[in-house]
Amino acid sequence: MKSEKQIILTVTVLFTTVFLGSLCLLIASPQVAILCSLLLPCTVLSYLFPRWGLLTFLIYLPLGGTITYGVAGVFQAFGRGIRFTGSYSLFHLAKDAFYLPALIGILIHYKVWKKNSLKLRPLMIVIALFVFTCLLTFFFVNIPADATNAKDKITLMGLVGLKVWLGYIPLILCAYYCLNNQKNLLLFNRFLLLLILIACSLCLIQYLFLVHGICPGSTDLPEPSNTSASLRAQCFVGGSLLFNPGKNLIRLPGTFVAPWQWAWFLIASSFISYGVSFSEPSRLWKGLGFVTIIAVLVATLISGQRTALLLVPIIYLVLLLT
Repeated sequence: MKSEKQIILTVTVLFTTVFLGSLCLLIASPQVAILCSLLLPCTVLSYLFPRWGLLTFLIYLPLGGTITYGVAGVFQAFGRGIRFTGSYSLFHLAKDAFYLPALIGILIHYKVWKKNSLKLRPLMIVIALFVFTCLLTFFFVNIPADATNAKDKITLMGLVGLKVWLGYIPLILCAYYCLNNQKNLLLFNRFLLLLILIACSLCLIQYLFLVHGICPGSTDLPEPSNTSASLRAQCFVGGSLLFNPGKNLIRLPGTFVAPWQWAWFLIASSFISYGVSFSEPSRLWKGLGFVTIIAVLVATLISGQRTALLLVPIIYLVLLLT
């Protein structure tokens, strides 16, 4: 009976995937068709195997900018600005095809909330206050501002912000599911370590491409693209960047959409890399942890992000002294 259900599910997913892919190919671009063909089976697999769905979600987060702009190329230079293709929004929302089904699968099949409701109850007060504050901001800041300036679509921006802020709160429940013992925590830390090391290595390659002229950078771009981060200067990985050595301006995005996101990724990575390096029982992974620390510091130096350049060394120093 179980095998019959699996066969029916597999056939249904394959048929629906082919149908959606063909439909998107007829009415949209090949990129949209490929994305739709991949997202449906990924959604089903994330629901059936939540742990792998969450890991894929975590991989997509730092690499989403690279996939969207570097691989799919969802933008075109248009005069002094940028024109986005129809698949732009889909690629930005693609990560939720891994996260939401995995979350639903965890809540339905593993009953994480029931098992940990007593532990999470004190946290719910803080979350409720946070949600209340977000809703106040949306109704009393975004909506009135949109009424006076409809061109900027401030209400839509507020809705996207609410989705980002509130939509990922349930990741706390996912953490209880994924990190339920020391072995899983150890494997998860190693996974994060590799992810950080790969992202920093790609950023270094991006910097070398810019320095050696493989990517043109921002020098010859019209204003304001030559003095601020722009997709017109996109290079190898990530999205908007600024590289104008003549004016001493460097803002690299790494693998992310924008430089400021990369800066906060480096700041978060400093905590993770230090923690893994000094708690890892394996000599190999401990050594890899120290290599990752060096990679984070190098990426911080070459990225030109003042926030990261200020905080990352301080974080390492404080952690080392405590």
